[in-house]
Amino acid sequence: MISRLDAVGNPLGVRSPRSLGWNQLLLACGVGLLGMLVWLLWKFRQRRRHLVTGPVPRPVPPPAYLDTAKALWQLHMEELPAKGEGRAFLDRLATQLRHYLVGRFGIGAAEMTPQEINTALVARGYSPRIGRAFGGLLAACDRPRYAPQQVAPALCHDLFVQAIELVGQVRVEARFTPVPAKLALVGQKSWSHLVRWLRALPSRTKRIVGEGARD
Repeated sequence: MISRLDAVGNPLGVRSPRSLGWNQLLLACGVGLLGMLVWLLWKFRQRRRHLVTGPVPRPVPPPAYLDTAKALWQLHMEELPAKGEGRAFLDRLATQLRHYLVGRFGIGAAEMTPQEINTALVARGYSPRIGRAFGGLLAACDRPRYAPQQVAPALCHDLFVQAIELVGQVRVEARFTPVPAKLALVGQKSWSHLVRWLRALPSRTKRIVGEGARD
């Protein structure tokens, strides 16, 4: 050990402090490396948790027919064809059918032509009959909308009936899927109204509306 006393026992003078040789750049790099190690450790723990528990499941949307039934019943109650607004009626009918196709089959039907909808449904593995039925109905709604003459109420009525039948054929009811109480009440009530109205029509075969599938 080096003595801090002189030859006669007096304390030596205090020397000027000397630098320990720390370099600011090296210090910054060390702090950065430490931060990176902490981040990598956190990511590793997150990955282990993901492997153990699996990804967080996305919420399953409610059955698409509930919103569609509510919109169709509202459209029916407005009686647009009887007021000479057949084009507006068919425009809204086609819009609701496209929204239903988006929710029910997961295709971008809002921006598709009827033929593209048919192709998309077939590509997803659905029966060509379903694609042709929806594509044909949408095409039938589109043609009179751009015709010079007024749209006959009878045509609006017939296309509306076909829309209810098609939705009834492919709709999926909620069995295990949680549905907001208000939507479940209003949507199912609207669907019941539509079915009763359809069954009350004279001399028409109710060939499509049924109990529906369950998820």
